[in-house]
Amino acid sequence: MASQLENAYIIGQDNFNEWSQGFDKEGYLKVLPHPEEKIPFKDPFKDWQEGRPGNYFSSWGPDKELDISLAIEDLEQIEIDGFGILKAGDGEIPWLGHQTPFEFLRGYNGTVPGPLLIAEPGDTLNIELENNSTNPAQNSNFHFHGGHVSPLGHGDNVLFGLESGKTWDVDIEIPDNQPLGSSWYHPHYHGLTNEQLASGLAGLLVVNPQHDLQDLDKWNPEEMPMHFMAINSFGIQQTNRKGNPDDPLNQDPNLEIPAGTPLEVLDKTENGEKVYELSDAVGIGFNALPESYDPENPTGVPEQFLFEYGGGVLAEPVENAIHTVNGQYNPTLELKTGEWNMFTLANMDINAHHVVQLVKKEGDKLIPQEVSFVGIDANTFGGLAGDKSKQITEFPILNPGGRKSILKWFEEPGTYYLLSNGTEEILGDDAPVLTEDAGFDDGRFTWGPQVLSTIEVTGDEVATGPLPEAYETLEEQSQETDELVEAVKNGDVDKERKYIWSANIGGALAEGNAPDDTEVLSFEGTYRINGEYFSTDGSSMTPVAMPMLDTTEMWTIVNESGLSDPSLPQDLPLVEFHPFHIHQNEFIVSEINGIPVEDMAQTYLAGVLGDTIALPPTHEPGTPTPENPYGTPQQDGVPSEVKIAMNFKDFPGTYVNHCHILFHEDAGMMAPVKVILNTRDTWLGVGNKEGDPDGTKVELNRANQLQERISLTPYGEEFTGGIDLAIADINYKRDFDHYNVTDNVTDVVTVQTSLENSQNEFSVKVFDGKTLIDKQEKERKEFDGQDEELLITEFAPFQEIDVSPEQVASVAAGDINGDGHSDIVVGIGGGVSPLIEIYSGKNSELLSRIAPFTSEEAFDGKINLAVGDATGDNFGDIIVGQGSGGQGLVEVYSGILIDGQGTLDGTETARQTALLSEPFQPYGDSYQGEIEVTSGHILQRPDEPNDRPVQTHYANITTMAVDGAPDGHEQLKVSTYLADHGHGEGSYGEEPHGGESHEESSEHSSEIRLETEFTPDSEIEEFSGTFADIPDLPRGEPVLFSRTKNSESQLIHLQEENAPTSISLSSPTQSSQEVFGTTGNDVLDANVLTDDFNDSGNIVFAGSGNDLVDTSASIGQNRIYGGGDNDELIAGNSDRLVGGAGNDILDASLGEDNNRIYGDEGDDIFFLGRGERLVGGAGNDTFSVGSNGGNTLTGGEGADRFWVVNAELPDSANTIADFELNVDAIGIADFGNSPNLSFGEDNESNATLTLDGQLVATFLGITQDELATATFSFG
Repeated sequence: MASQLENAYIIGQDNFNEWSQGFDKEGYLKVLPHPEEKIPFKDPFKDWQEGRPGNYFSSWGPDKELDISLAIEDLEQIEIDGFGILKAGDGEIPWLGHQTPFEFLRGYNGTVPGPLLIAEPGDTLNIELENNSTNPAQNSNFHFHGGHVSPLGHGDNVLFGLESGKTWDVDIEIPDNQPLGSSWYHPHYHGLTNEQLASGLAGLLVVNPQHDLQDLDKWNPEEMPMHFMAINSFGIQQTNRKGNPDDPLNQDPNLEIPAGTPLEVLDKTENGEKVYELSDAVGIGFNALPESYDPENPTGVPEQFLFEYGGGVLAEPVENAIHTVNGQYNPTLELKTGEWNMFTLANMDINAHHVVQLVKKEGDKLIPQEVSFVGIDANTFGGLAGDKSKQITEFPILNPGGRKSILKWFEEPGTYYLLSNGTEEILGDDAPVLTEDAGFDDGRFTWGPQVLSTIEVTGDEVATGPLPEAYETLEEQSQETDELVEAVKNGDVDKERKYIWSANIGGALAEGNAPDDTEVLSFEGTYRINGEYFSTDGSSMTPVAMPMLDTTEMWTIVNESGLSDPSLPQDLPLVEFHPFHIHQNEFIVSEINGIPVEDMAQTYLAGVLGDTIALPPTHEPGTPTPENPYGTPQQDGVPSEVKIAMNFKDFPGTYVNHCHILFHEDAGMMAPVKVILNTRDTWLGVGNKEGDPDGTKVELNRANQLQERISLTPYGEEFTGGIDLAIADINYKRDFDHYNVTDNVTDVVTVQTSLENSQNEFSVKVFDGKTLIDKQEKERKEFDGQDEELLITEFAPFQEIDVSPEQVASVAAGDINGDGHSDIVVGIGGGVSPLIEIYSGKNSELLSRIAPFTSEEAFDGKINLAVGDATGDNFGDIIVGQGSGGQGLVEVYSGILIDGQGTLDGTETARQTALLSEPFQPYGDSYQGEIEVTSGHILQRPDEPNDRPVQTHYANITTMAVDGAPDGHEQLKVSTYLADHGHGEGSYGEEPHGGESHEESSEHSSEIRLETEFTPDSEIEEFSGTFADIPDLPRGEPVLFSRTKNSESQLIHLQEENAPTSISLSSPTQSSQEVFGTTGNDVLDANVLTDDFNDSGNIVFAGSGNDLVDTSASIGQNRIYGGGDNDELIAGNSDRLVGGAGNDILDASLGEDNNRIYGDEGDDIFFLGRGERLVGGAGNDTFSVGSNGGNTLTGGEGADRFWVVNAELPDSANTIADFELNVDAIGIADFGNSPNLSFGEDNESNATLTLDGQLVATFLGITQDELATATFSFG
């Protein structure tokens, strides 16, 4: 007897009845494909189990290396069992006169899906990745989706691109704590990820338990029934519908379009197989009736927001989609009763969502079956440990990128189906809530029902046996996860973050884009995280998150997709799901829309780690329930919230989190994550270039205990010259019980800056950071560099150079070749042509040489070195600054190119690996002094955009004019490398930029963007980009560790809007002292109330009343809150003042500068010092400049008056950030009524004001012509 299933169509019966008139009804896709034809299930895992040849590669067993080649190949066609031949198209949409990138087929080694990879923890994947695409635009790479592995270098690194025609070695070590089960692999090159996966580039990667596990027989992967199902989806070309006035979909008589029509059969093979073609539908090849559509204008009317057929948000189910399993269309598994079967479904599609049920055919009815839900994503067996499995009758949402695993014991023989997105039309009341109407609606597409696979079970009835037991290793991992769950419940997390995901077409329009469904980059600005998006040109970026290793974080991810945004010129919100996915690091889900996971009926597994989770859109208030925590989608409803928690373990480096609807990801819905070493395992230090008479020492601070300091004498008491120093995780001296590459502790690298006589030689020493920490924690403060217990390695560089005392050496460290070991970079100059040598951190082998500044043949001065990932590709790049006597140049050399093309010929390596095609002279072409360089990630990371540069995963190029900055420049400049962002970003195989002459100089190269610049209060001699724990701030803040010319150590930290603040390490850090006023008029004066105030770090709450608070006598770093009424607040050094309500006086003229002052409400008066950041807030505020400059003034709301000169000229210019013409005014005092003023513009077209030939102010955002019309007051 036929069931409702066998007569059902994926578009629904009503649509079929209306649209199929006059067409071949057999060409419409049915929910149950080919019910009369049995397609045997193609199972490469079973081929492996039974030792048969098949489409798989395995290293399971004693072999520890999986050595394979994976070739990315353009395919003309693929054969889909149960469907026919599917051909690639020509990339044209003839009825639109448009091109599409979604009509092509590609495969790994010629197959879709690609070969199954089978490995075990402890194995290494050695993959030769060949990009054989014939399209030169198709850069690609390799992502181990679900891998808890290193993202660096040749590992699971998605931040570089392999050009077509090139080969890349992927080397991924799978750690012992890798989750067991179903992962997968695919390309992840930003901007092309969507179209490459859509074309078929994906394959399963199964990590089995270790072959020698003692309790392997609990579930032996060689023997037990395990069915791994890779789901791919394809849109198939349809026949054309002629237009006529009565047609429901096309009423244009002059146009034929594929709309609501059957599939187009191009041909038949000799054996009767039908031949089809990929669809040219604009929606990634998936076709359906749009919500906003006029059948009289089927090509769309953009100015009326009417879409072409298949474009925009779609109102009806996708009508041309087939979902394949392991490359087959509804294959049949033949199973037996009386045994447990593991089914793992992996959604390798770019957009399709599935809610799957196992149903049994009983006559004309379909009966949902209860199954044991045991695994999420890579944790196929996770629910077996700790009794965490659930009995369910419908799978949780299987969103793109996700995997779900169930166990089923078939008690009875019969026919069963794995049914996706069952509707009420098919299942009646048994249809899932999320799919009961027409299928799963993700906000753009509605994915109708389809049987993914048929299961025929034979044998006698057998009662269900006990669930399999979990391996002991799974029980141990489950206990660790339980500890994470408990920590979250107790609020015991190291950091909480909040990410707001949003989708609004108006965001793309605001960026000047015109969204086109066939061009993903035209959607940049639509899909945002915290108001920014991952742009391909680097113009926009969500600030990088920088968690520390061995810390726990709670993330609240808010999906505001569906909320209106009146600030946009055109407000077009999209009510869309977004599957959240993070690389490298799994998480637990704690809550969905306020409902704890453990309270949910069938939706998720509590206490099991995963790597993807569906983020629902805005919903109707009150609709989330334990049965459906996602609620009912509603525009301008309640934003949805998902809370997740994770431990950051084992692997530092940069990776991403993003939406796994890959069109959204390519359009910018992605954010970088850079995991840093824990500050407790980080040393801070800089060189000692002057030397000490009793043996030169270097001082080192612990980054988590800033006052804990040790001294190291690297070269004994006899050496009294200078020492340069670098700090990085080079290697380890002792075995450690970890799963990562090294011990994740920074080591200390030294070299003499010069030799005392020509008989000596330079010596690079590497001291073990872990040993130093262990001994320091036992109260040891002094360390002898001759102690072999401290030394990891020692070697003599520059063996091919006749060294002499006139020469000057320098050292830096960072992971140039991406192997997880920081490499050692040593430079020499001074009386010799500069030379750089790069030594492996793993084994001290000389890897390469670079001859910098070769275009300036006469330069033989010293060079300064730094290493940082300036290109953001998980390879350290080398930054070189010229010493005195040069042209003030900075050069940058690519780590990825050094790894691939570096030689021992320094000139050749420089030519092949230089990143900059234009000379970079950060202090102009007249500066010939020394430039010190460092790198880091010091820029601000605000939760919301504030129109100031933010820190991305591209490491800073930070420079210092050692000999004093020339006029018009600040001493420290923080810049970002811009070239090759997005398409071409870090591409392996691209032509280098080296070897150009410096005939033309440029202060700001087009390849380098200046982000911020400032001059520190103290004269800095040395600096280094790093991370440290700053009192009253979250741990692990990015800083510059520096030493002043009077040998004081300090941190420089960029606060909100990149305002610099200096933190002295010369005296012990005191805990914050709270000082409270009364409700009356208080005088709180640190000069007088010495018992009430600490030397620094006071927090003062003045309260109501007209109060006087004076901290000018304090060392600084105070926070002062005026409260209500009219207060006078006097700042000291690096203080933060908030006036509060009332007309306040905020005075920074008596202190030592670098204060942050906020007027808040009222008409406030500000007196300025140096390097202050002042924000007026609401009210009519007055700013009064003194003799100092370097301040930034923001008036805020109201009519503000900026007295930019008062009796004397400031010693440097001040900046007015928000001058409002016809509202604000400019004041100049004691220079008469007709002062000698002139107007100009800086190199960013901001207006400048000059008095008596001296620059006194810069006005951001207005031109010199506009400034000339401003209101001036002369007093």
